[in-house]
Amino acid sequence: MKTSKFRDKLSSVEEKINAKLDKFNDKIGKRVFTARASAIVVTAFLVCAGTGIAHAQTTAYEVLYNGQSIGYVKDQSTFNNALGELQQKLSKEYGNENVIIADDIKLKPARTMGEKLDVGQCAETIYNAGVDVKLKGAAIMIDGKPAIQTDSKETAERALNDFKQQYSQVEGATVLSSELKQNVTIDEQNVEVPDARNYDATLSYLKEGNEITAQTTVQPGETDGNLIAANRGTTVDRLASMNADKDLNALKEGDVLNTTQKAPVLTVVTVVEKQYQEEIPFETEEQPADELMTGEEEEVQKGENGQKDVDAVFTYENGQEVGKEVKSENTTKEPVKAVKRVGTKEAAAAPVSRGSISGSGQFLIPTSGLVGEIGRPGGGSSNHSNGCAVD
Repeated sequence: MKTSKFRDKLSSVEEKINAKLDKFNDKIGKRVFTARASAIVVTAFLVCAGTGIAHAQTTAYEVLYNGQSIGYVKDQSTFNNALGELQQKLSKEYGNENVIIADDIKLKPARTMGEKLDVGQCAETIYNAGVDVKLKGAAIMIDGKPAIQTDSKETAERALNDFKQQYSQVEGATVLSSELKQNVTIDEQNVEVPDARNYDATLSYLKEGNEITAQTTVQPGETDGNLIAANRGTTVDRLASMNADKDLNALKEGDVLNTTQKAPVLTVVTVVEKQYQEEIPFETEEQPADELMTGEEEEVQKGENGQKDVDAVFTYENGQEVGKEVKSENTTKEPVKAVKRVGTKEAAAAPVSRGSISGSGQFLIPTSGLVGEIGRPGGGSSNHSNGCAVD
């Protein structure tokens, strides 16, 4: 009986111990679960935060100017608008819509949480970086060599066309062709702003950009070398080098000097056909007349010019005639020749006038020969009576 009671008491104690153990295990289990849940929450937060940071970084773009970073923009649209704003500013500043930015400006995705530039700030930042500005211009090439750079292709085309036009028309003629003698092309290229010529400067160059050697005559009051040089658009040194055989400080009116003269850089060859009337000069026939004195003339028939219709082709270079080819001629009025009688009679020789002679009755000594008295036989009178003769 004692044994049975002991067993029951022992069983009761065991149940109590197991109950306490279960409570303890429950507590430990909950703590482990809570710790694991907290770790999951923290990990999820970190993942989300990292994802947000990465997203914010890839929506920014870095602006590179010649390889150097000058700031960030939030998107490509901001960058493109900034370039457009800068383009307008530069066009206004240089007075030309063909302004281009010659620098290397790039945009690339970047990772930054820093401040981003807006449109105006981006444009100003690039401008302040010392942007290299050029013009989308052109070069006029003459026989394969660059002659002048212009601020646009349109400027080059307009100047060339107007230069040709001034020599392409001949009054009263039909133009068959009008071409430049040289091989001229237009090459589009980026041009430095100081080298780009506008329309007026380009046309002036085409008209007067060449220099040729010419001769000039010293005019009244131009005896000073400085004045002569100034009047002819050159320098005294240049004038002296071209006239080494002359002293520019001792020039006289009428002296001929070598100098330079402005001339076009291009030659316009214009071929025209022209119909016109031309006079036919009359001929003159001379008929000898022995009854007229030499040098005397007598008109027999008055001369009249004839007339003809001419069809000819002319060639001009920069407005100067250099060739002519007659295609046909048609005489509409024959010329009438002039006839005149020309004297051939020589004038008679005029008698020699000896004047009156009177004797003094005296002879100058020495004399030679015999001296005798002049008189008529028989005592007749004579103009030489009482005179003397020397034989």
